[in-house]
Amino acid sequence: LDKLNYLAESMKSLSAIDKAQKIIDDAGGRGVYKLKGEIANGFADATAPDRWNCSLFLCEGLSAAGSLKKGRKDTRYNAVMPLRGKVKNVKDSSADQAMDNKELFTIFKLIGLGIDVNNVTKDAKTPEEAYELIQRYTRFSKIVIATDADEDGYAIRNGLCYAFLKFARFIIDFGLLYVIESPIFEQNGVFYYPSDPVIPGTPFRVGMDPNKHYRRFKGLTRNSPSI
Repeated sequence: LDKLNYLAESMKSLSAIDKAQKIIDDAGGRGVYKLKGEIANGFADATAPDRWNCSLFLCEGLSAAGSLKKGRKDTRYNAVMPLRGKVKNVKDSSADQAMDNKELFTIFKLIGLGIDVNNVTKDAKTPEEAYELIQRYTRFSKIVIATDADEDGYAIRNGLCYAFLKFARFIIDFGLLYVIESPIFEQNGVFYYPSDPVIPGTPFRVGMDPNKHYRRFKGLTRNSPSI
């Protein structure tokens, strides 16, 4: 029974393996011209030939994408892809089902390394060799999740992190996945972040005075490019 179950799971993964190979093969040209028909509206690519120094920002909709584009210090090295609302919940999904989701497939295709069932490190003998292959073939050395500091933003961030964890764990293991933590409050020139300790029974962060003037940031679009 165990062998039959293993065979059944392997059969389910065949299509995902093929799609992962297509991701790797299509990324070989390094250029985005091959991807234009498949990328979300509002996508802006990095243009530098040195792809290891390029970053991909995954953000929440066109408004946040516009702010990130304006805030880029160097458009050659920073790409921005707006997401269309909440990402697919992949808790009960196979790799094949995940690759059938256009948005997830597009993200992995932009990165160009494949997924766990088939990726550029599959023939590496050591972690060092695997890391060299990633450096050679990736289109981005940093995949940055940039969502709002609210419930919807957290849901999108957590959904993306879980998708990477379940289907592309090697991207996490080799340190390519990042999360932006945008400020949620500002008072007297001091910024307070979602991970800062909270004053018990309030939404305010330790160090704030709720009785004095403060600013609350709902999301990335409320921030200036310098933050």
